[in-house]
Amino acid sequence: MINYFGIRHHGPGSCRNVKKALENLKPDLILLEGPEEASELVKMVLHPEMNPPVAILAFQSDKVDNASFFPFAEFSPEWQTLCYAIKNDVDCKFFDLPLSYMMANKEEIKDYEQNIDFVRVADPFDLLANIEKLPNGESWWDTHVERAANPDFIFPAVEMAVTELRSNLSQNTSKLDKIREAWMRRCVRNAEKDGYQNIAVVCGAWHVPGIKANIPQKADTELLKGLKKVKIEVTWIPWTHSRLMQKSGYGAGIEYPGWYKHIYEHPNDDGTFWITKAAKILREKHLDISVAHVIDAVKMSNALTKIRNLKVPSPKEFNDAMVSVFSQGDDYILRLLRNKLLIDNQLGQVPKEVPKVPLLADFEKTQKRLKVSFTKESKELTLDLRKPLDLERSTFFYRLKLMKLNWAKQLKTEGKGTFKESWNLAYKPEFNLQIIEMAIFGNTVEEAAYTLAKTTADKANKISEITNLLDDVVPADLPKMAEYLTQKLDSVSIVSTDITEMMDAVPKLSNIVLYGNVRNKNYTEISQILYSFIVRITTGGTEPCEKIDEEQATEIIEKITQMDMSIGSLNDNYYISLMNRYLTQLRTSKNVNPMISGFASRMLYDKTKITTTEMLTSMSFYTSTANKPNEIAYWFEGFFRKSGTILLLDDNLWTMLNTWIQSLDYEKFIEFLPIMRRTFSSYSSSEKEKLAQKARTFETTKMSEPKTDENINYEDAQKVIPLIKKFLGL
Repeated sequence: MINYFGIRHHGPGSCRNVKKALENLKPDLILLEGPEEASELVKMVLHPEMNPPVAILAFQSDKVDNASFFPFAEFSPEWQTLCYAIKNDVDCKFFDLPLSYMMANKEEIKDYEQNIDFVRVADPFDLLANIEKLPNGESWWDTHVERAANPDFIFPAVEMAVTELRSNLSQNTSKLDKIREAWMRRCVRNAEKDGYQNIAVVCGAWHVPGIKANIPQKADTELLKGLKKVKIEVTWIPWTHSRLMQKSGYGAGIEYPGWYKHIYEHPNDDGTFWITKAAKILREKHLDISVAHVIDAVKMSNALTKIRNLKVPSPKEFNDAMVSVFSQGDDYILRLLRNKLLIDNQLGQVPKEVPKVPLLADFEKTQKRLKVSFTKESKELTLDLRKPLDLERSTFFYRLKLMKLNWAKQLKTEGKGTFKESWNLAYKPEFNLQIIEMAIFGNTVEEAAYTLAKTTADKANKISEITNLLDDVVPADLPKMAEYLTQKLDSVSIVSTDITEMMDAVPKLSNIVLYGNVRNKNYTEISQILYSFIVRITTGGTEPCEKIDEEQATEIIEKITQMDMSIGSLNDNYYISLMNRYLTQLRTSKNVNPMISGFASRMLYDKTKITTTEMLTSMSFYTSTANKPNEIAYWFEGFFRKSGTILLLDDNLWTMLNTWIQSLDYEKFIEFLPIMRRTFSSYSSSEKEKLAQKARTFETTKMSEPKTDENINYEDAQKVIPLIKKFLGL
């Protein structure tokens, strides 16, 4: 006797009904829709360390990117079927078309369907929903199947509905479905031949009429003849509820996994328990939700159910009721409830014994040793590189970065090159597959990172490409690769004449030199290249800053800023003197873009490398009537770039600017007014308001040079600086 149970993947009502049906039937064999190659994995379902949601990952042995996922949640009918079979010692076999065939032939099948203009209706159950004036097929199925609790009636009724739909939508059955169903029919025949008397077939409801169809064995054999085959490997991997929301791999996507889990555990809840859970989550977020709110929301959700002609409320009725009662129509609360309630984003767990490629095994072993396991929620991890464990974690994360595995993403921290790093860890099940894909590059994370870095390095022919890669290789602790890149950078830079590219490289190389100290590494060769770059930039003249437009000048200013900060962090007096000399060239050269000249003047003034008198000389030169108005505008824009506050704090600068403005006659003032507006337009509203206040109250005073305080012992003060740098991690 053969019994057919048509279900929906991840359907909680289907799950309960299948459990009851199997308990009543007590079959001696269960044929379950799923990849035949995974049948050996079934025995691990009740392992103490197995905790859904999980998925079967299947991939082609010699082409790992050809892969499929088969996810299971606790409320998946297939999962509870497997649990029943193991608990009751019942034979259970996956009986879908083997993936060795499916993956080998999917492109040919796809091409075939494109050539015959195959069209699939997105959801056939939409047709039934239209009859009852329900929103969609999902709503119809939820109302009539998932919320029904009569296994003796529901499965024959579903079969009848699907049979009628298939007869009217013959074009909705793809060639792949026809091949799969032919294979399933063969498996059913073989089971009968093997002597099984009481067979339960559990599969997607759409396939039941196809498997039961009275099609001759010869026709099935002909359809299956000539299929190509590839070698397949399978394993269990952790999954998440959020991934159940997508139509990925074998399982149909569902909208709210948290809701499905809830109605599986509490099928008779009228909404009281569900909305109470929501209220608790909102209270944890400091929203004032009372018991009265909960009662009113439950009443409203049930009223909406009747108004919308539904038998039972769906998440939409509950959501609409909570938005109305809890937040007076503002749906922001749904964003607050999404992860913890509607998705309930759990992360599954699989036993350590599951088959793994060596790289994945090394990855998980390293995770365990460094105590950085996957978690269902993303989390931020701050590392102190002076601690051995944190230093190893950083090395591990940088190796993953070289492998383009984005589980760990570095966050910006103040003082790059110091002892602190921050990383955000966010798990996605695809990482398991990505790690397996990387297995061809090495059996350990270190080997794979090195091989992938070498592949990238061989293609790099620009200074920027090499330094960017070197910046990741150094903290990944791959000394041979660092040496290779250093030699390549040296040879490429010798023939390069691009000064701006060297400017971009200085911050990266400076960072590497600093990391050498932090990570107890010695990068003397990189220090030598850095030295040559700084010398070539600062003695190479001002040509890159001449005959350029506003946009190019802005880019150069950003490069100069980053280079100056990097040189300052190195604390090398010779480098600093070279940089200051270069800024002086930019300030005084007549051919340099005025915006860059103004910016260089400002930097030197901030460093007290030019006096107020010298500053006034520069301003007088660029504001003379011989210069074009736009040149004056650019000089002011460069000088006061992103720094309206300096005018508030530096009375000498204020007086200097004020004196120049007062020296203008009426006509010149009107001419320069748009220029000044342009300069000040980038300041914040607060800065503008404070500048206006200062203009109303400031009394013009004579400019004064900074004076040296004779009471300060500068020699003794210098002795404190090394200790301060140590505190700051410089």
